[in-house]
Amino acid sequence: MGGRCCTMSHAGRARLSSFATVHNLLTSFAGKVLVSWALFIKFGLESRVSPVLNNKGGALSYYLMALGSLIFFVQLVAIKVMYDAGTKEGAVRRLCRLLVVVQAMEVIMVILHISGAILCIVHIKLVKDAFHTGVIAGIKLYRDKIDMKQAIDKIQLSFRCCGASSMEDWFKNSWVSLTYLNVKHPDVEKYLQNGEFIKDDAPFSCCDMTAPRPCVHHDVLNVSAHRFVGTRGTLYTEGCSYALITFWKTYVIYPTFVALIILIFMHLVSIILARLLQTSLDGALDADDPLGEGVAYCCYRSPCSILPSGDPSKVMAKKAAAAETSTEETDYTQDSFSSAATDSRGGDFADQWETQHPTGREPRERNSSRERTRQNDRREGKKKKGKKGKRDKRDKRGKKKGKKKKKPKRKKKKKKPRKMKKPKRPKKFKSKKTRRR
Repeated sequence: MGGRCCTMSHAGRARLSSFATVHNLLTSFAGKVLVSWALFIKFGLESRVSPVLNNKGGALSYYLMALGSLIFFVQLVAIKVMYDAGTKEGAVRRLCRLLVVVQAMEVIMVILHISGAILCIVHIKLVKDAFHTGVIAGIKLYRDKIDMKQAIDKIQLSFRCCGASSMEDWFKNSWVSLTYLNVKHPDVEKYLQNGEFIKDDAPFSCCDMTAPRPCVHHDVLNVSAHRFVGTRGTLYTEGCSYALITFWKTYVIYPTFVALIILIFMHLVSIILARLLQTSLDGALDADDPLGEGVAYCCYRSPCSILPSGDPSKVMAKKAAAAETSTEETDYTQDSFSSAATDSRGGDFADQWETQHPTGREPRERNSSRERTRQNDRREGKKKKGKKGKRDKRDKRGKKKGKKKKKPKRKKKKKKPRKMKKPKRPKKFKSKKTRRR
């Protein structure tokens, strides 16, 4: 890394590329693990429940196989590109394009992992329905097919369950063949319904091995025949559909979901590393120095992306040149304006103008002609006429005042005609001689 935040030199890019290479190796290994886990689900776990699953659990295992193999090949490409980004000195633009391609591939992998996590959630409902219908179908075929009989007994013994929902599912179905019964016996004949033997019996595989007394799986509901069985009984009370879905969630759905979430975070880290390398190389190319420093960032217009990239000495030289040109332009405009001001109105006016307006521009008049007339009207106390010719009395806020009572008009007194005054006679002029006399 360089001196500034997010600025990366060639040595920093080499270290980052080595770290990205190791990370992508681990991600490719995780892809192999995902493939092996899918094979274990397909051939290890599904084989235990395949008779009642009806081939509805294979979608998840096939998807995980394809996803794991795709992870492995994508990460191999990412390893090659990121390793070259830190070691190769030539073909930098080509490496930048390849890093963009790697980022796009990683984004696609993240989308596929998210879809796999959604598939896990949907898969729970599908498998739950498949287990329930599969166990009921196995109970119906228990009497006629020996392979189904063995599968149902194995499931009930290994998962410690009885029936689909409960042991009463055996009481509603004929699971005993008539070839093994004496149909003419009165005790058997009373349980025959439409040629089928239906009785409150259950197979031996429903017996609870932890029960303290011998198993009672015939005449289960006849309390008088089994007085000392107790409230617990000797059969499993939990249905096989619930036991199977609990097993499938614990050993298939939850581990797969957690593995996909971890892989999503690993791919996000790969995207960030590729983005940092790509932006740093782009910054170095913009500064015409592929082996120099470049600003590395993840998002455009981030604080790190706003920082200048490339060689710091070159960037400072460009800043200094730009500052010099800007100062020369401002000095030229101020000198020209001040000279024009002194020619027209004298030096005192120019000094006063520069102190008040350093930019050299006259301020615009804030008040327009309408505002001037309004201000003059308010000062003089003029009142505008309304629609009906009346004068609106408004206060300072512009609201109309309430109507005041009119004062009674005073009667005007009649003026008396003025008397005409007699014109005064002019005084006789007396000369100085007469005055002396």
